[in-house]
Parts: sequence; C-alpha cells; structure tokens
Amino acid sequence: TQLVNISRYNKYIYSEILGVNIDTLDVEVLKSDSLNFQNDNAYTIFTNLDERNLQTSELASIELSKFIKTSELVKKNKYILNSYPNISPIKTIDLSNISSGFGFRKNPFTDTIVFHDGVDITVSPETKVYSTINGKVNKITFSNSGYGNVISITNSYGFETLYAHLSKINVKENQYIKKGQLIATTGNSGSSTGPHLHYEIRQNGKLKDPLVYFYTYLTTDLLAKK
Repeated sequence: TQLVNISRYNKYIYSEILGVNIDTLDVEVLKSDSLNFQNDNAYTIFTNLDERNLQTSELASIELSKFIKTSELVKKNKYILNSYPNISPIKTIDLSNISSGFGFRKNPFTDTIVFHDGVDITVSPETKVYSTINGKVNKITFSNSGYGNVISITNSYGFETLYAHLSKINVKENQYIKKGQLIATTGNSGSSTGPHLHYEIRQNGKLKDPLVYFYTYLTTDLLAKK
C-alpha cells in the first residue's frame, strides 16, 4: 500500500513540476544477501524474511514521508514553481528536435566556433510558442537579421527567457504573462537556416542550459529557501 502511495505522489510531483505524467516507480526485489533455501533451516529462513520485511517497510515509509512533504511544498509554493522555466516552450518536444544544443558549436553562416546561448528546436512554421514562466514581457524586437523577431520575459526570481526567430507575436511589452500562456508562433525571421525556435534561459544574468530545466525538478531544499 505504501509503495502504491509513493507511486501516486511521485506522479503528482512530476506532473506539477515538469508538466508531464511519468511512471517512475520501478520496484525490484533485493538481490544482495539472497536467502539460501537449500542450506538454511526453516527457522533461519523465516527469521531473515521477517527482518527483510521490516526493513522494506521502514524504507518505504521513509520514502513516502519524503514525497508527502515535497508534494505539500508544491501545493504551498505554486507561484514559485510557476516562476521557474521548467517546461518546454512548445507543447511537444523530442530531443531529436534539438537541432543545436547549448554551448560551443560551429556557426552555420561563418563556419567559426562560437558559443550558442540557448537551444534550437526544429518545428513546423506557425507552431505555437508558450511562456515557460510567470513574468513580464521585458522586450520585443522585430528584425530581419540576427535573432529576428524576439520576445524576452523576466520575473522577480531573476529568470529571463528569450524566444527568437518568431513569426507572429501575440503579446506586448510590459504585459504580464502566465506560465503556459500563448505568446507567439514560430517562424524563420532573422538569420536562420530554416524554421525553428531559438530558446534561452538566464538566471540572475547568467546563461543556463535550457535542457537542464526541461527535465529536472526543484528540490525540497531549494523550495525551503524561498
């Protein structure tokens, strides 16, 4: 029963923080110190089984307690969670759609090695783009070069998310945005080799790898500090 509850809380935490449903519970039989049914007598076998059952129950109880506390923090700190960019800017994302990752790469136009500030997600034109944080539209630029049409959204937790090479922009500067709100559609504006979304994350001015935020969750310690 405890393991089933652990699985339920685990799914809740993942769905709330990551925005996806994931089955993470994988119960395996303990392989170490296996019982020797051929050489041990019945008393020894049942004594060992009792000890194992007690240990398993205690471990399960501890894990369940951790999940309950974490899920309570999630409920109490919903606004904080919505201020973190831990979802994808498009509804569906597959790692195979990441045409260019975060870090050093060869510039497709100059053939030189440069640092890529975000990730490029290959998508069809006019794909809907959603804000990954609660925040305010800090800046909107329209350009036929560089990043093309760009939206920058910031919030009081030090995060800035940037969305580039956009087609249609659905928001205005200084507008307050909710996490998951439609803000634009993808395009091929600016210096681009094809339709895609360039997406960046900064925290307190420092560049972050967006993929880390896509697939990780906030720790209890981090939430407690807030």
